[in-house]
Amino acid sequence: MTALLPGTVMAACPPVPPEIATPLGALTFATEINGCELPATPLRAFRLPSGAVVSRWSTSSADVETGLGRYVEEPIGPVELTDCWALLWRVSARVALPGVVVTATLPVGAQGVANPGQGIAAVEFDADDVRLSVGTRDEEDLCAGPGAPPRWESLLPQVYKRRHWPHWGVNVFENRGLRWQLPELAAGEQCDLSFAASWRTVTPKDADDQSTWFAVGMPVDMTLCQADSAGLR
Repeated sequence: MTALLPGTVMAACPPVPPEIATPLGALTFATEINGCELPATPLRAFRLPSGAVVSRWSTSSADVETGLGRYVEEPIGPVELTDCWALLWRVSARVALPGVVVTATLPVGAQGVANPGQGIAAVEFDADDVRLSVGTRDEEDLCAGPGAPPRWESLLPQVYKRRHWPHWGVNVFENRGLRWQLPELAAGEQCDLSFAASWRTVTPKDADDQSTWFAVGMPVDMTLCQADSAGLR
């Protein structure tokens, strides 16, 4: 049993660093808590009946869990997506955490461009005939969404007035991924984030299609729902 999906039947499996194998290299995830980066390999890992994998780290400051798997994205047009993956990330604070940073990055050399939109922070990569989008929900959703501590809703005025950065927020990291710097967490609070990656083969006929971008705006509660079903697999 894990904090992400209590009551869900799952089996222990060998712990390995959670990552998404994309055509442009591995999309890897890192967590830094109060200046200390967690090891890439978790302490424990569990496989869900859907095939998704839940990984767990424990420190004296916090517990961190991730849930990683493919997910189902209904097509919004005629263009077929090659693959879609999502990672749900949760931190549960044992003590006050003023400095929590989460990154999702492709290997050095990847060159993406910011492609934000309503409710979504995303970066897009085009290489040869591949288009890859990596995305997460934006600061407004962090404050008022289902995975946020209730008191973070009071931070919304900072978002609307763009006064939160550089103290906290999400931004494109080194043109090869995304970086979240969270507002302070109090002892006993928890926060959920979701990241998604989607890619497809591009042809001259559909070069302007944005299907991969629309696929990476999955909210936290939808990611959780799919993780506990056949969605994340």
